Amino acid sequence: MALAGLSRSALPELRPMSVKSVKATKTHFRWLCALLLSFCYELPIIEISSMDRANPRLFDFVALWGVYLIVFKNHNLNFGLSNPVLRAWTYLVVWFSVCAFVWAALWFPWGPAGKFSVYFALKYIEGLICVYLVAAIPLSSEQKSTLHKLVIVGGVVVALYAVFERLTGSAVRYVTEGKEIRRAVGTVFSCLGPTYFHVATFSATAFGMTLALANKFRTPMKKLLLVLLALFVAWPALASGSRTGFGMFLIIGASALLFLNRSRLTLILVAVSLSLAAFVFVGSDELIDKAIEISPTIERVVNFESGSGFNSFSARMRLGQRTYEIFSGDTYQWQGWRLPIFGGGFYAVPQGSAYNYRVGFGFHNGYVFPYEQAGWLGVLLSAIFLFRTVKYVRKSLRFKDDADRQFAVGVWCVLIAYIPALWVGQIFWHGFGTENMNSFLILLVVLAIKPSTPKYPLPQANPQSYR
Repeated sequence: MALAGLSRSALPELRPMSVKSVKATKTHFRWLCALLLSFCYELPIIEISSMDRANPRLFDFVALWGVYLIVFKNHNLNFGLSNPVLRAWTYLVVWFSVCAFVWAALWFPWGPAGKFSVYFALKYIEGLICVYLVAAIPLSSEQKSTLHKLVIVGGVVVALYAVFERLTGSAVRYVTEGKEIRRAVGTVFSCLGPTYFHVATFSATAFGMTLALANKFRTPMKKLLLVLLALFVAWPALASGSRTGFGMFLIIGASALLFLNRSRLTLILVAVSLSLAAFVFVGSDELIDKAIEISPTIERVVNFESGSGFNSFSARMRLGQRTYEIFSGDTYQWQGWRLPIFGGGFYAVPQGSAYNYRVGFGFHNGYVFPYEQAGWLGVLLSAIFLFRTVKYVRKSLRFKDDADRQFAVGVWCVLIAYIPALWVGQIFWHGFGTENMNSFLILLVVLAIKPSTPKYPLPQANPQSYR
């Protein structure tokens, strides 16, 4: 009754309910953007050592920035282990670190091999810190979409650098003072590590993430432009000389087609993909010769049954025979009882004798590699990690938010290509000249299963004083 005498203009003006979502602060989001972009440039920033691995990359500086954010700019972030993939990865990194320090302290007596073991353990820990921060930072749908696009930007950067590299015609990569790496003529490393497998996996990953955005656009022309962009992003994988990269390209492309809205474009893409596969295997000699001249990768695919290429490929495919060699052959007898418990020497596995080290390398099968490095417990923890990765990325395909679903589709297409590729190469593990590619993949998986924060309504009022 007391309000009856007041005019309507004297009451507070209530505006319609607005929608707001919890999202990363500007500082945290800038760090996330810098982190994703750091993976597309893996050349040393400064040269402080003749050992190339010790020279810091862009990722190392961004990781230090991340530590600063954790210590000084926390803003009540939740650093729990609610993310099931992160939890499995944490357990695996902890055990890897235990094996590294045990070998370095007891059997490598802090010599060169022991230092390498500790170095690679610290690389896993460095990546884990970044993963924790990524999992703890809330993201809005718009921010998730921006991160997706930045992955594509990274692919474009690598592709453009590869174009420049191809045009210059140089087949030599300067590493450190007095050290160079000569790559096969016509192949590219781009601005990544000094191995064709790094550029092959990175470009294939960016290819899948680019195709995953196709459903964002409704018109066939925009979809076609995005597919053309995806092919440009993928071209370094086809020019790297990696047969695994070529296989991943085909699997990712075929998988992405399943998620495209059915249209004429889909039929065109299917036809192009089938034509490409048929061309490689049953095409005319003239066309194949021209393709071989253009792409070293196609040359290795077409001629993989001759020369050393076939020996390399078939040796990795003989999993049973090679696994038997690990368990009972002469190669690892020096380690004795230590092999099934702590591995053969973390990232410094000696073969045949205690002094014949293979530093930074290992068995060329991603499923057996954890046993060689960390024993049976390493195999169990890596299997749990891979199983959870497949399980929860697949569940993420049902996200209702468009940005979440598109990101998950990209990671899923990449993942199902990586599962068979693990048979013949290294994907989720550090080393083999792939720099920080391992951390990049783990971060994409964590982002894929991390939904953007839901939007909730907030009343907005424009209170006015009573007259």
